[in-house]
Amino acid sequence: MAGHRVCAFAVAACVATSAPAASAQRRTDPPEPPPNVLAPPRLPAPLVLPELAHPRTDLALTWTVGRGSTNLGARPDVSLAFVRGQMEGSILGYRRLYAGITWDYAAALAPDSGVNDDTTPLARSGRHSALGNIEPHVRAVFPLTQGLLFGFVLGGMLPTSSIDRNGPMPSAMVAAASMEPTDYAHFLPGHFAVRPAGDLRLVRGPFVFQARQGLDILIDEAGIERARTAGRILLHAGVAPSRTFEASIEASQIYFFFTEDPPDPPDPSLPADERAAVQRRNSALERYRISDDRRTAYTVGPSFRLSFPNVDMGVGLVTNLFSPLSPSLDSFIALRMSVVAHFR
Repeated sequence: MAGHRVCAFAVAACVATSAPAASAQRRTDPPEPPPNVLAPPRLPAPLVLPELAHPRTDLALTWTVGRGSTNLGARPDVSLAFVRGQMEGSILGYRRLYAGITWDYAAALAPDSGVNDDTTPLARSGRHSALGNIEPHVRAVFPLTQGLLFGFVLGGMLPTSSIDRNGPMPSAMVAAASMEPTDYAHFLPGHFAVRPAGDLRLVRGPFVFQARQGLDILIDEAGIERARTAGRILLHAGVAPSRTFEASIEASQIYFFFTEDPPDPPDPSLPADERAAVQRRNSALERYRISDDRRTAYTVGPSFRLSFPNVDMGVGLVTNLFSPLSPSLDSFIALRMSVVAHFR
């Protein structure tokens, strides 16, 4: 009888001492996926798209710096810079629902004197920079079979940018956004936007394909411009011989579903100097007007990425196909770098 009591006491002591350790382990370790639920593997984060199945919270910074060749004689080339900051974390379930935020920053020399003012002389200096509109989002991902995921994302852009509608600032922002045309909406001053999109990732052996297709519904808070819609596509195709390295090609496209009416001609009754000023402004407006022959812009470039337990790093090149987003640029070439920190 005494032996049974000793055994019972020993078992109780083992349970009591192991319970705090198990509780501490549950607090520090990432949650295990429920049984019979597919857990998609995490891959190195793309440079232009999120890693769809990261388990906890990611903080990403992407830098793009380049030089654009202009079609203007007064300034043959301009420097361009673009920084995207993103944070996204899992908020429900195991790699199923995420919430995050994106905030862009751009800096560039204006290729011309501005969208609404074509009278300001060009200067060799005078870089213009600004934070773009902030965009919170929610995203859901659904694993299907092994190696196949799809998902949806809904972003809501807020008019937080400090970009002046007049002068050279808009042309500088459009020039910088030419390197990331699918973020064009972030540099529209005074605009709200609803940004739904669909995601797809397919992994077959070492081959990885990921795509996002979305819409931008753009609303001017001041009512100066009518509501407009644009489509965007981001593509990633690569070869990953291991979970730590991938070589890939990334491409993006923005397509404007709308066209803008040409500016009204100057009133013939105006004095000659005022008519000339209106004509100069109209010339600048016409250059940036979304017309039938200026509805889309493409970028493409190679990239390489490394993945470690707590950080991913990537580097790549990007250039334009056909005409860039900015009508004042003939072409551009840029270096893109990315760092993604994983917090578990």
